[in-house]
Amino acid sequence: MGPLSIMRSRRASDTAWLASGVLRRVGLWRTLGVPLSTTSWTNPMKPGEQWIIDHIHHARPQADRHDAFIQLLTAPGWGLPVEASDTWCSCTLGDAGCQVTFTSPAGLPGELQMRFSRRTDPCTWQDVSPEEHQAREDSTVRVKPWMLKAVSTAARVHSIR
Repeated sequence: MGPLSIMRSRRASDTAWLASGVLRRVGLWRTLGVPLSTTSWTNPMKPGEQWIIDHIHHARPQADRHDAFIQLLTAPGWGLPVEASDTWCSCTLGDAGCQVTFTSPAGLPGELQMRFSRRTDPCTWQDVSPEEHQAREDSTVRVKPWMLKAVSTAARVHSIR
C-alpha cells in the first residue's frame, strides 16, 4: 500500500453505485423544501451498506412533497436504479414522520432508507426562528406537473453502475 492508499471496506465498494447516485441527485432535496436539518449515516449489511438519510422539517405534512420526491428519485432514466421496497407513511395521521426503503430491482447490494421526519417543538429548530424558517420553506422548488407526468409514464431505462 502506498502512502495515499485508503482502506475501504468491501461493503462500501459494493455500494458505491448507491453513494454515487444519491450524491448526483442531491438537487432533488430542494423539492421537499428547506430542512431544519439533514443527517445521514450508514449501517453495515450483507451485502453492501444501508444508507439512511433523515430529512427533518417542521410539523407541516410532507406527503405531497415526499411523494413527488420519491417519484423523481425513482424516475426511469433520471432517477436512481431503485424501487421502493418498503413504505411507512403516517402523514394523514399527523404523526412525526414517514420512511421509505429503496432497493435495487437488479439485485445490486445495499439499500437506501429515506426518512421524512417532522418536529413540532420550535426548540428543536436549532438557531432558526419559526418565521425565518417559514420564509425559507416557502421558497421550495416546485416540480411542474408535466415533469411528474413525464417521469411516471417514461419507459424504464436500465442504468449502468
